[in-house]
Amino acid sequence: MLFVFLAPVIVICLCEVASFSLNQETYPLFYFKGLENELPSDLYGKLDPLLGYTFNRKAKMTSFERKHHPTLEKNWESKDGYIYFHHPARDVGVRAVKILIYGGSATDSNIFHGNWPYFLHEDLKEKDIPHTIINGAVSGYSSNQEMIKLQRDISSFRDIAMVIAFNGINDTLANEDITKNHPWVHPYQELLYKKLSGSPSRFVSSTFLPNLRSRISKMFTSMKIEISYGPVFTDYEDRYLFNIKTMKAICDLKGVRFLHVLQPIAWEEKQREKNFTDNRELSFLSNIRPFYTKVRQNLPEYSFDLDSLLRDGGEIGFVDFVHLSEVGNKKIAKELNIEIKKRLELKRYDN
Repeated sequence: MLFVFLAPVIVICLCEVASFSLNQETYPLFYFKGLENELPSDLYGKLDPLLGYTFNRKAKMTSFERKHHPTLEKNWESKDGYIYFHHPARDVGVRAVKILIYGGSATDSNIFHGNWPYFLHEDLKEKDIPHTIINGAVSGYSSNQEMIKLQRDISSFRDIAMVIAFNGINDTLANEDITKNHPWVHPYQELLYKKLSGSPSRFVSSTFLPNLRSRISKMFTSMKIEISYGPVFTDYEDRYLFNIKTMKAICDLKGVRFLHVLQPIAWEEKQREKNFTDNRELSFLSNIRPFYTKVRQNLPEYSFDLDSLLRDGGEIGFVDFVHLSEVGNKKIAKELNIEIKKRLELKRYDN
């Protein structure tokens, strides 16, 4: 009698455990295979209809984020998916130079206050050049999201002097931030639309046996919406270069100077603070090398390849394969500062 009573309970529990690894919909949207390392918090839990997601400075931060968000600088603010670093002019009538920046995690000031946009701001401030750095970089964005964000937002800003795009790694198929055959669709957007086209959320929100409930609801739901991601596109290098040229064209239309930086990579072990022995990690470099080789052969004249800047000199410029150390960030900022001042003919504010 006891067995008859317990048998259904045991079966249900086993089904729940079995479906645990299969069901992603019961987790917070950023806790799923492919994004769990880059976006494991509510900081990136704000939806963006065009880009998939953006950051939310009002979200509760993890201890890592509290440690690394930009608290060292008084004159900063966050608004509408951008972080602003200000150094205002001391005299009325003197206009501050505005620089708009796009990129991924290596440029995102939400998680690393010591990244190169911050050091660029510090360098300009040290030289007493009135300016505003407007950093729109978001961890996980590729040039696809950056191009769309620039096109959508640039008309909202006044008197932008220059746009800088710092990207590359997130556009490679070896990275988790791009969808196979549809590079303009972020994997998070794919997941979100799959959720919307599948089971009603009321079956998923319950805390009682959520995985089993989700599976059963899928079996009986009549809600099936097809999804179109557009044509299949497999030339990721060509798409990347097209995005860069489109960003340049957008800036030309607005009369804004455009500067593109091909994101440097720590190709050699001596460049990195962390040494990797895992074969999966080490294969990462070999997988992205063809992308970088082809892109380098076709970079436009307004693009900068700063690999050699961080490869020479003997100092460790990277934390890992792609994220810069403090030394690397300062080198990038210094190099870009020279180029910015040359292109914008900036002069020190000595009045």
